[in-house]
Amino acid sequence: MSACFALLERHKYSTQMFIPMFTTSSPAKYLIIVALNDPSTDKPDLSTLKAFVGDSTQGINYKCGCWHHPIVVFTHDSETKYVDFTCVVYERGEDQIVDSEDTEEVWYVGDDAERKMDIKVFGLRLKSKL
Repeated sequence: MSACFALLERHKYSTQMFIPMFTTSSPAKYLIIVALNDPSTDKPDLSTLKAFVGDSTQGINYKCGCWHHPIVVFTHDSETKYVDFTCVVYERGEDQIVDSEDTEEVWYVGDDAERKMDIKVFGLRLKSKL
């Protein structure tokens, strides 16, 4: 499996929990990509980039400030076209200066897009443009 990723986002003041809303005899799989914050740049620390495979019997919770890629669903079941997720969010807005401050995105484009990183996930090798 090969895929390119060019975005990481975080919610500085909010936690997010994603719960798959799917039931089948063979659980659908989804990819979770996360990274810690680099305090010197206040951007993702790409040396801490990790990827995990979850399935539709598991939920995921991102703590405040966790850099992550939007969830990517993949499956080998030809009948599974998509997986819906319920998202439960805790938003702590009292420390925000402006309403949009909680969501930050880092896009890797141009010269940054040339920097490539391999992510190994349970025997899969994913090519990332991060």
